[in-house]
Parts: sequence; C-alpha cells; structure tokens
Amino acid sequence: MCRRGGVRFALLSVGVLSGSATLSAQRLERSMRSVETSRISGADHDLSIVTWVVGFPDGRIAVGGPPTDGTVRWFDGAGRPAGRLGRNGEGPGEFRAPVAAGRIGDTLWVLDRATSRATLLPVGSTSTGVVTTLPLPSRIEPTGVLAVPLVGTVSALLPGRRLLFQGLEFGPHVRSPSTSPRRLVTTDSTGLVLSAIPPLEPLGRCQVSYSAGKLNASIGIFFCAQPIVRLGQAGTHIAVVTSDNANATQSTITVRLFSPEARLIFQRVLRVPAKVIPRHVVDSVQRGALERAKSAEERAARRRAVIPPAYPPVTEVILSDIGEVWLGTPGGAAERSWIVLDARGTRKPDVILPKTFRPIAVIGREVIGTEVDPDDFIDIVRYRVGG
Repeated sequence: MCRRGGVRFALLSVGVLSGSATLSAQRLERSMRSVETSRISGADHDLSIVTWVVGFPDGRIAVGGPPTDGTVRWFDGAGRPAGRLGRNGEGPGEFRAPVAAGRIGDTLWVLDRATSRATLLPVGSTSTGVVTTLPLPSRIEPTGVLAVPLVGTVSALLPGRRLLFQGLEFGPHVRSPSTSPRRLVTTDSTGLVLSAIPPLEPLGRCQVSYSAGKLNASIGIFFCAQPIVRLGQAGTHIAVVTSDNANATQSTITVRLFSPEARLIFQRVLRVPAKVIPRHVVDSVQRGALERAKSAEERAARRRAVIPPAYPPVTEVILSDIGEVWLGTPGGAAERSWIVLDARGTRKPDVILPKTFRPIAVIGREVIGTEVDPDDFIDIVRYRVGG
C-alpha cells in the first residue's frame, strides 16, 4: 500500500444529451484560485496510511486507514474526531480489505474485496447495529447487451442499490486479456445486468504481446494514455475520459459523462498543447526497461513498444456532486491547473490548486483531498475555490 494514500475512486440523473463538439483548451482569461479552510493533521491522528476519504455535505468526513486495520474514522465539520466503527474481521461492521468507499444520500458505503461484500452505514454511525451488507458478484453472465461472460469487480455503489461493475469480456473470440473488450455495466447484487456503457478500448492498445517458449505474456507501453473511469462520491454521475498523446504538437481529450442508468449526458472533445517528453527521459526509461528484460523475446517486445512523444494530457479525474468533471493536467513546479467542465460539458474557469494536494471530492465550492507532511503522515485538507 502506498504511503501517500488517497482514493482511486473518484454519473446527472436529469439532463439533456448534447451533441459532440470541440472545445479549445487554451487557458481561460480568468482562473480560480483556492484557499485552505481546514486541515486534519495526519500526525495528530496517526494517519500514516489513508485508503479512502469520503466527504458529506454537512461537513463530516469518513476516513479509511490501513486495510488491515478495518476501521472507519469519523471527523466532524471542524476536523475533530467524531468516533469510529469497525475492526479487522468478517462480522457486521468488520472489514478485511476495505478498498473503496462513497456515499448515497446520508449513507456511507464501503467495498470489501476480501469478503466480496459492500457495507452500508448511516453517516456518523459507530454502532454495528445499524450496519447492512450487500453481496458483490465477481462474474456477470451473458444477458441483454452482453453476449459473453464479464469477469471483474464491483467498483462502486449507485443510487437504488445498483452496482457499477468493471470487467473484461471472455468468450470464444477472445485470444487473450489484452484483446478482450473492457466493459462497464450496472447490475444488482445477483449479477443481473441493468444497463451498460459502450465498450472501452482493449488493454492491448497500451501493451505489446510476445511469446517466450510456452509463455505468452505482454509488456506495457510507458506513458500510454489509458482510459480513466471515475464515479462521483454521491453516485450520481460516471465519467469516462480517454486521451490521445500520439502527436508532439497537440493532444486530444475526450470526455463522456453518463447517468447511473448509463445514459450519455454529453460528449466533449478538448484539444490541448502537447507536453513533450524530453528525449533523455525516453532514452532513460527505454534503457532501464531493456536492462530489466528477462529474455530476448521480452527485449524485442520492449523495442517494439514505441513510447508516445507527449505525456498523457490528463493524469487524474474527479467529479463534483453536481456533475462537474475536473481534469487534472500535468503540474508545474508548485501549482497544478484543473480543467473544469460543468454538467452540460461547458468549459468553466480553470481551478488552481497546490501540486502537493491530491483532490478526492468536490462538494459545492469546497474540494477535499490529501497532502503528505514531511514525516509521511497524511493530512486531510479542505480548500475553498475562489477564496
């Protein structure tokens, strides 16, 4: 587990689908700066590892520590400890591997991959008497739009107790995982498909396959822009962001926003100046990969893995409660610019945040995230956009 913690999770139930359009991604004349309004000290509360953070509109924050700890910690709007629930185990309110969390209304949900279940508890609860659980499927059988089974994991809960399932299609036409279509579907706890988002790119786009004797393997292409899928913490929007960084002058970002029912709300294309990867960085990365190769076949695959000329134009994505899509761009020395699209895909002023701050949730004008202190403790920090 990375000591820098944070959450990898990051869909407007009402909206009008607008046609695709191209937006200029040149910096707007006015950017919004942010001011820190509160900080929960990681050193004071022994937050050396933070797996996830969930913010509520009333100011309360739920924090997941090390997975082996199995504890949900609550803090009030002023950052004061407000109790905790859970421990390592498999009973009610206990966790083995609580890897992700979010909220639906005033209910916190926590996904436990080890026990294949989701735990739901009211905001601020510290008693196991109010805990309920849902089983999590690991395989979706062919129904509706699915012609073959889907194998993967549940990544989030949605309103109406829908589950967002991410997986790979496996069937007679699939030669390997790298050629298997990646799918996002919503299901119930039995694995019944309720809706589906169009397939994502196969993993092979950013991989090179090779064979060494009886071994069939693949290696990843450094700096290849992978699709990013994010769920807003309130469960009301799903964003799918893809990028093209194959041009040394201009990169392209495609943003699609979906409802929990997998209805496309908008699709927007942004063209941004390419951030070129220095030649010495490419040479160093390629040289190190070749030195670590364990066979002649792997070295040949590494030589075929062409590194793109530019860095991926988007490194992180977060969604606000009202459907804004925030796109984190490669940062400068001290600050980082976030491109913001509203729930209809209209460009808003960029938001400037410290590069050391990792945003996790946007609630109204406030952004909640983490920063690492000099002793590697994780602070939970709140910023207000626009001061």
